[in-house]
Amino acid sequence: MPVRPALLIPALLLLPALALAAPAPTVGLWSDPALARHGSTPTDALAALIEGCGCQVEPLTTADLSNAARLDPTRLQCLVIPYHVFPAAASGALGKFVQGGGGLVLTEGDVFGRLLFPAGAGYALLDDFDAVAGNVQGRVDWDLGHHDGSEALSVAGTGTTAQPFVFRTRPENAFQYAGFKPPTLTPQAAGLVFEARGDRDTSLLCLEGQEGDGSRWKQIVSLTPEWREVRIHLASFCSYATPARGQAGDFLHPERLQRLYFGLFKGLVPPGEHRFEIRNLRFAQANVSSEAALAAGVPLPGRTLVEQLLGEAIAPVPTATWPQPFTGGPLLALTKLRPVGSHPLTEGLSFPSGALTAHEISNAPTWDSTGLFPGAKRTRRFLPLLQGTGPDGRARVVGALTLARAAGGRTSVQIALGLTGLDVAKPPLAPLLQRALRLMQSGAVLTDANPVASAAEGGQVSATPPVLPRAPGAGLQVRMSVDGAALPRVLPVAEAGAVGAALPLGDWRNFRLSAELMQGDEALDRTAWRVNVRQTLRDLCDFFVTSGADDGKFSGIYFIDSRAVWTLLAGYEIFADRRYLDTALHWTRVMIAEQRPDGGYRMGYGITRRGEECYVADGGEIALGLAQVAPYAGPTDRAGIMRSLDAYMAYRESFRVPTGGIGVGWCLTNYGQQPRVPLQEPTRVLAPEQNTYTIGCTLGAALLHAVLTGKPEDMQAAIVDGAWLMPRVPTLSGTTAQSNMLAHYLAPDDTVRAQYAANLRERFVDKLAGQENPWWIGSGGRSALNLHVLAYCYERLGRDPRVLTQMAKAVSAMCAPESPLSMYRLIGRTDLRHDEWLYLCFGGVGLADVVAPMVTLRKLPPPG
Repeated sequence: MPVRPALLIPALLLLPALALAAPAPTVGLWSDPALARHGSTPTDALAALIEGCGCQVEPLTTADLSNAARLDPTRLQCLVIPYHVFPAAASGALGKFVQGGGGLVLTEGDVFGRLLFPAGAGYALLDDFDAVAGNVQGRVDWDLGHHDGSEALSVAGTGTTAQPFVFRTRPENAFQYAGFKPPTLTPQAAGLVFEARGDRDTSLLCLEGQEGDGSRWKQIVSLTPEWREVRIHLASFCSYATPARGQAGDFLHPERLQRLYFGLFKGLVPPGEHRFEIRNLRFAQANVSSEAALAAGVPLPGRTLVEQLLGEAIAPVPTATWPQPFTGGPLLALTKLRPVGSHPLTEGLSFPSGALTAHEISNAPTWDSTGLFPGAKRTRRFLPLLQGTGPDGRARVVGALTLARAAGGRTSVQIALGLTGLDVAKPPLAPLLQRALRLMQSGAVLTDANPVASAAEGGQVSATPPVLPRAPGAGLQVRMSVDGAALPRVLPVAEAGAVGAALPLGDWRNFRLSAELMQGDEALDRTAWRVNVRQTLRDLCDFFVTSGADDGKFSGIYFIDSRAVWTLLAGYEIFADRRYLDTALHWTRVMIAEQRPDGGYRMGYGITRRGEECYVADGGEIALGLAQVAPYAGPTDRAGIMRSLDAYMAYRESFRVPTGGIGVGWCLTNYGQQPRVPLQEPTRVLAPEQNTYTIGCTLGAALLHAVLTGKPEDMQAAIVDGAWLMPRVPTLSGTTAQSNMLAHYLAPDDTVRAQYAANLRERFVDKLAGQENPWWIGSGGRSALNLHVLAYCYERLGRDPRVLTQMAKAVSAMCAPESPLSMYRLIGRTDLRHDEWLYLCFGGVGLADVVAPMVTLRKLPPPG
């Protein structure tokens, strides 16, 4: 019987959310009259709502939150936090509660962004300040030289209410700051207060403090178009790029502060002009000392956002964490609050139009859990519930359900609302909270309906959802369907783990898998997984058109952009949309216009004060994009492409060494030495044996150039380069795998073709087959190009079911909007980073070949 693709669904789990020892679950409700001003919902109204859901309410004081015996997950179903403040000392008890499977309901914004510390008989907020220690107004001597060589910030105004400081900039390069020398401060003057606002494109602002020893300290704050007061304790500043500072107990000392800068850096805000304003800037006496703030051992306000945006340059302390994903999200001015998708928790909810302020809720953890999608492994499920429209037009999640991994296989169900100033005990939010509590009481929730690809006979898939048993007699059922066709019967939760039902998947490139958790006739939870590779490719091509509409570039890193061009050309073939071809031609003309006189391609980076770098490898990938465009170009463009490619190939050849390899290029780092050392000026670096990627990244361009020139000697030279490379690369991936693929397709005779076929099978297919890890996000997104090579191998080297399995796994994760690795988490954003662009551009080529096999090679001559 033929082997066909199918999707096996072991990840569709029903997980016990909590232990239900009592008929009426108990919900802990934090209530402190002294903190009522920090909440928008009266706690007595919350208590009535909780009791109306059939739960018992156990009031908890602020002191109780630090007592692990009071926060007992075997006794309390969940904890409701009704304020946008939280005691720092309660971190440990809260962590144990969540790790034990206790649930959370957070009704306000950035709960862990304003911390309480003991003060006398009560508590003081970290950002509660007393007497002013120094104002910053009038004629300020601004230091505008803290930038990367680009145009400096401009500053006008006196910092008063009538004439605020107005900062204007166009941060096309890495960073731009304006700073001043603060007044003389005492160690107690650790409070920084100012009012600020940004334009519609400036929602974040970076502050940098510098001490006399040269140490640098960072903080990032949210801006809205309306004035808002910002209050920062200097102990919250994070040590940045200063290895000797920022260890446990170390902080930014007010009395040693030499400069305080305000500014922006690339990645903080989208490209273009920016304006932000500051007024009433002052330092104040803090009620909580810096020593006491750090002694709590918890991330202080703002740290999560700083770590997310500045990464490993931030000193990695403290070790304690707050529950994710409810910390550090920026504060945004939003409109059009609405439910996300269709889910039982939000069905039927409608919200009045109007402006609101809310914290964005993200699933992205801090840099110590890095990866292309850092939030993918943080939780079992991240379900957006509510979203609003930001000033940039993007939808921002402000309400979410999360399943957090807990000890012993348990799961903590968490509901967070980032909204500020809304009473959740009243409509329209009260029904959402009631439904969430009923879901928690049910004792089970669905995980993502993430199908795991497998090979199955006859195109059938055996769907066996492993369900852990819950309290008997609860009457829960799970109802599943594929493409709207329901299972023959609904599976009781108690039996579902032992029951399998064959689901005909249909087209693995286009399907919808769904499941519902039912209690009688009521749907408590719903999850779906939708894959439409053709639509994803079209949406990606449209995004590339938008991204390249102005300057012809996409990411701005040209070797990455060359794969966007491959994707667009394939999209032009599939959809016959002229915009895709025109965008590819625009990029081509820009690359040629920027080409160096010596034939090397500028890379989109590497131009520094010390001179210009120009790598042969990057140039080869850029040339690959140009060569792909040539057959689609008119006579004038094609002639220009050929002249450009000829010049690059001569540049590439100028780095050839007698033993056959090709050197690295003009470098500001010595790649021939280990450890690598910086160079004072651009220097020719060869060392091909240590840097085999140079031929690996340029072989494809050499092959396509040979096809375009039609000269046998050019093709023979490329085949010789491939023969040099083959024994030196034991595993093929990304660009090197694509080069081997092109060598197989364009081989001049059967002998060479057989060599590359064996190489691809042994060093690519056999290495990738059977992998369970998400290889398509490996190497910062470069491995997404493997999908392109897999599709080729499936068509040209035999329809290996192992290859089909890997393709089905990859497109399911890449194309499903519900996937934590989905391209839809990136498409449309204006703030994409290097690896995110890699994933989209390199992955798009493979999506095209999945939709229309071999489409990316359509303009090349057929193999001999």
